[in-house]
Amino acid sequence: MPTPLADPHPTDEAAGALLAGLGLLFVGVLALVLSLLSSVMTVLVLGIALGVGAGVALRELHAEHRGGWHLAVPLLALAVALALVLRPLSSLRVVTPLLMAVFLLDGLFLMLVAFRRREGAWRAELVTGAVNVTLGVLLALQWRSVGMRLAGTLTGLYLVSRGVMFLATSALQYARLRRSPPGRRRYRFR
Repeated sequence: MPTPLADPHPTDEAAGALLAGLGLLFVGVLALVLSLLSSVMTVLVLGIALGVGAGVALRELHAEHRGGWHLAVPLLALAVALALVLRPLSSLRVVTPLLMAVFLLDGLFLMLVAFRRREGAWRAELVTGAVNVTLGVLLALQWRSVGMRLAGTLTGLYLVSRGVMFLATSALQYARLRRSPPGRRRYRFR
């Protein structure tokens, strides 16, 4: 008999997907409405994450009593993090091509996984992947000619597409739960 930690109840998985979908949908719509603010927030979050990662690496190197060239990469990452946090509007021109790469790679990966799996909410994953690839291509074609709001707008669309994918997954899990016999409802859907 599986333990609750090893094999969560199907309703917990469906509820988690529902909450994640609603949360991503809400944040995505908010990012669309406040596109310049979401562009700046994207840069700030990236800068903070990079700074935290650099800080952890520096602490580990200090704990291991390592110095010299080992410090080069974390110090460079810390300098980039400071630049992103202190000058977010200027940093948008650098971060936008990185977002383009994330959209393209994430979309291609989702489409590949959807084609290989072909079960569950694979169609929602396929559509989300296609949307993400389209966003990456749009960003690649127009990132130099449009204003700074584009990164926030496309990030909002990315989050909305992810939210819709999670909502489709949740709906599918709830539908399967209703159709499954009562004795089998304890086990994870595969």
